Amino acid sequence: MTNTVTTKIELSTAQEVHEALDQAGVRLDIQPDTARLTVRTLRLLAKGRPVPMTEIDGLASDLDGAEEAVDFIKQMTEKDAAGDIVGLVGLSLADHPHNFEVDGQDLHAWCAWDTLFLPPLLGQTAHIVSTDPATGQEVRLKITPDGVERAQPDDILVSVVVPAADISANGSAEQIQAIFCNFIHFFTTADAAVAWFSERDMPVKFLTLDEAVKLGRLHLADLMAQV
Repeated sequence: MTNTVTTKIELSTAQEVHEALDQAGVRLDIQPDTARLTVRTLRLLAKGRPVPMTEIDGLASDLDGAEEAVDFIKQMTEKDAAGDIVGLVGLSLADHPHNFEVDGQDLHAWCAWDTLFLPPLLGQTAHIVSTDPATGQEVRLKITPDGVERAQPDDILVSVVVPAADISANGSAEQIQAIFCNFIHFFTTADAAVAWFSERDMPVKFLTLDEAVKLGRLHLADLMAQV
């Protein structure tokens, strides 16, 4: 008989990771009008088509802090060759490893964690297909605005790195992806998670799916307040 040794890792709570990210300067402290415009833009992007910047001006027309809000959108977006918005705060029409389907629209997310906090922001249920980067095993999730409804396989872990660089104040979408998002994945086992990060020298924390959902509500409270 072959004995299988399973790696034990220390799981973090949402509160612990929220505090670690905050101390590292990874935060999203934005004014209510900016948060309102961000949620409006996300919901428009979720319809599955690029959003021209001219439409953003219209979405912001009733906001007192319209200029600041529009500047934030410009900073935090992916754009196509025409200059139209194709990605914002994790939701994207561009190709990323995490498939994110809402209301029949095939979209993508910048990272695994995005797939968990976007459903409450959009007010829609999402079906996610992703891959454990260490094993290649497929991960499937159904996430409602209230949380995780279904996960295959069970006991999926979510990695969250704590960047050394402050990416909150002036980071572009591309910088945030390179420093932060590209290392936030779903892992099917602790062994897989440890193996993948053993080749990468960076501080990382692991959460259960439910704690990762809670982290979204804690760390993105300004956005969640607009839902």
